[in-house]
Amino acid sequence: MRNALPINAFLLAVLWILSACNLVRPDITDPGKRAQLEIAPPSPTQSFSRVTQPRDFSFPIDHGPHTDYQTEWWYYTGNLTAEGGERFSYQLTVFRRGLSTSLPERDSNFGAAQIFFAHFAIAAIDREEHHFAERFSRGALGLAGASGQP
Repeated sequence: MRNALPINAFLLAVLWILSACNLVRPDITDPGKRAQLEIAPPSPTQSFSRVTQPRDFSFPIDHGPHTDYQTEWWYYTGNLTAEGGERFSYQLTVFRRGLSTSLPERDSNFGAAQIFFAHFAIAAIDREEHHFAERFSRGALGLAGASGQP
Protein backbone atom coordinates (compact mmCIF):
# COMPACT_ATOMS: atom_id res chain seq x y z
CA MET A 1 0.00 0.00 0.00
CA ARG A 2 3.04 2.27 -0.02
CA ASN A 3 2.28 3.72 -3.50
CA ALA A 4 -1.51 3.81 -3.17
CA LEU A 5 -1.57 6.65 -0.65
CA PRO A 6 0.41 9.16 -2.78
CA ILE A 7 -1.65 8.30 -5.88
CA ASN A 8 -4.94 8.66 -3.98
CA ALA A 9 -3.79 11.86 -2.28
CA PHE A 10 -2.71 13.32 -5.64
CA LEU A 11 -6.01 12.46 -7.33
CA LEU A 12 -8.04 13.82 -4.42
CA ALA A 13 -6.05 17.05 -4.49
CA VAL A 14 -6.63 17.51 -8.23
CA LEU A 15 -10.35 16.75 -7.95
CA TRP A 16 -10.63 19.14 -5.01
CA ILE A 17 -8.93 21.92 -6.99
CA LEU A 18 -11.21 21.40 -9.99
CA SER A 19 -14.39 21.15 -7.92
CA ALA A 20 -13.44 24.27 -5.96
CA CYS A 21 -13.25 26.20 -9.22
CA ASN A 22 -16.86 25.27 -10.08
CA LEU A 23 -16.32 26.73 -13.52
CA VAL A 24 -18.67 24.87 -15.86
CA ARG A 25 -22.26 25.23 -14.80
CA PRO A 26 -25.43 23.97 -16.43
CA ASP A 27 -27.61 26.43 -18.28
CA ILE A 28 -30.53 27.10 -15.89
CA THR A 29 -32.95 27.40 -18.79
CA ASP A 30 -31.99 23.97 -20.14
CA PRO A 31 -30.64 21.53 -17.52
CA GLY A 32 -29.20 19.26 -20.23
CA LYS A 33 -27.15 22.03 -21.83
CA ARG A 34 -23.69 23.13 -20.66
CA ALA A 35 -22.74 26.78 -20.47
CA GLN A 36 -20.41 27.98 -23.20
CA LEU A 37 -17.49 30.32 -22.85
CA GLU A 38 -16.80 32.72 -25.71
CA ILE A 39 -13.46 34.47 -25.91
CA ALA A 40 -13.27 37.45 -28.21
CA PRO A 41 -10.00 38.81 -29.55
CA PRO A 42 -8.73 41.93 -27.77
CA SER A 43 -9.93 45.27 -29.04
CA PRO A 44 -7.44 47.31 -31.09
CA THR A 45 -6.89 49.53 -28.03
CA GLN A 46 -5.50 46.61 -26.00
CA SER A 47 -1.75 46.21 -26.14
CA PHE A 48 -0.66 42.84 -24.82
CA SER A 49 3.07 42.10 -25.00
CA ARG A 50 4.28 39.76 -27.71
CA VAL A 51 7.02 37.16 -27.53
CA THR A 52 9.59 38.29 -30.07
CA GLN A 53 12.88 37.13 -28.52
CA PRO A 54 14.28 35.15 -25.58
CA ARG A 55 14.18 36.81 -22.16
CA ASP A 56 15.80 36.26 -18.80
CA PHE A 57 13.68 34.58 -16.15
CA SER A 58 13.58 35.27 -12.42
CA PHE A 59 12.19 32.61 -10.09
CA PRO A 60 9.95 32.17 -8.17
CA ILE A 61 8.04 35.11 -9.70
CA ASP A 62 8.24 33.67 -13.24
CA HIS A 63 6.47 30.50 -12.09
CA GLY A 64 3.34 32.68 -11.86
CA PRO A 65 1.29 34.71 -14.34
CA HIS A 66 2.65 37.23 -16.80
CA THR A 67 -0.44 39.42 -17.13
CA ASP A 68 1.17 41.64 -19.75
CA TYR A 69 0.83 38.64 -22.13
CA GLN A 70 -2.58 37.51 -23.31
CA THR A 71 -2.27 33.73 -23.07
CA GLU A 72 -0.21 31.33 -20.99
CA TRP A 73 -0.56 27.94 -19.37
CA TRP A 74 0.97 25.66 -16.79
CA TYR A 75 0.85 21.90 -17.08
CA TYR A 76 1.76 18.84 -15.08
CA THR A 77 2.02 15.38 -16.57
CA GLY A 78 3.13 12.08 -15.20
CA ASN A 79 2.85 8.35 -14.93
CA LEU A 80 1.92 6.49 -11.77
CA THR A 81 2.04 2.82 -10.82
CA ALA A 82 -0.07 1.41 -7.99
CA GLU A 83 1.42 -1.17 -5.65
CA GLY A 84 -0.52 -3.88 -7.50
CA GLY A 85 1.13 -2.85 -10.78
CA GLU A 86 -1.83 -0.98 -12.35
CA ARG A 87 -0.55 1.90 -14.49
CA PHE A 88 -2.02 5.39 -14.76
CA SER A 89 -1.10 8.55 -16.62
CA TYR A 90 -2.36 12.03 -15.83
CA GLN A 91 -2.29 15.54 -17.22
CA LEU A 92 -3.38 18.77 -15.52
CA THR A 93 -3.28 22.03 -17.48
CA VAL A 94 -4.30 25.45 -16.19
CA PHE A 95 -4.75 28.20 -18.78
CA ARG A 96 -4.86 31.95 -18.20
CA ARG A 97 -6.36 34.22 -20.85
CA GLY A 98 -6.12 38.00 -20.62
CA LEU A 99 -9.32 39.75 -21.64
CA SER A 100 -7.90 43.25 -21.31
CA THR A 101 -4.70 44.87 -20.12
CA SER A 102 -6.45 46.51 -17.17
CA LEU A 103 -9.38 45.76 -14.90
CA PRO A 104 -12.63 47.09 -16.41
CA GLU A 105 -14.37 49.88 -14.51
CA ARG A 106 -17.47 48.44 -12.85
CA ASP A 107 -19.76 49.32 -9.95
CA SER A 108 -19.27 45.75 -8.72
CA ASN A 109 -16.32 43.48 -8.05
CA PHE A 110 -17.38 41.01 -10.77
CA GLY A 111 -15.27 42.66 -13.48
CA ALA A 112 -12.27 40.63 -14.55
CA ALA A 113 -9.28 41.30 -16.76
CA GLN A 114 -8.54 37.58 -17.12
CA ILE A 115 -10.15 34.18 -17.05
CA PHE A 116 -8.78 30.80 -16.07
CA PHE A 117 -9.63 27.35 -17.27
CA ALA A 118 -8.32 23.96 -16.22
CA HIS A 119 -8.36 20.53 -17.80
CA PHE A 120 -7.53 17.33 -15.91
CA ALA A 121 -7.31 13.91 -17.54
CA ILE A 122 -6.40 10.53 -16.13
CA ALA A 123 -6.02 7.25 -17.95
CA ALA A 124 -6.09 3.78 -16.45
CA ILE A 125 -3.74 2.32 -19.04
CA ASP A 126 -4.29 -1.39 -18.39
CA ARG A 127 -8.09 -0.95 -18.37
CA GLU A 128 -7.97 1.34 -21.42
CA GLU A 129 -10.10 3.94 -19.61
CA HIS A 130 -9.84 7.70 -19.95
CA HIS A 131 -11.60 10.27 -17.76
CA PHE A 132 -11.40 14.07 -17.78
CA ALA A 133 -12.90 17.18 -16.23
CA GLU A 134 -12.79 20.87 -17.19
CA ARG A 135 -13.54 24.06 -15.29
CA PHE A 136 -13.71 27.76 -16.24
CA SER A 137 -13.77 30.87 -14.03
CA ARG A 138 -13.14 34.58 -14.08
CA GLY A 139 -10.22 36.10 -12.23
CA ALA A 140 -12.47 38.10 -9.89
CA LEU A 141 -13.78 37.79 -6.34
CA GLY A 142 -11.19 35.14 -5.54
CA LEU A 143 -12.87 32.67 -7.93
CA ALA A 144 -9.62 31.91 -9.79
CA GLY A 145 -6.11 33.24 -10.04
CA ALA A 146 -2.41 32.53 -9.97
CA SER A 147 0.59 33.98 -8.19
CA GLY A 148 4.34 33.72 -8.60
CA GLN A 149 4.83 34.32 -4.87
CA PRO A 150 4.24 31.47 -2.42
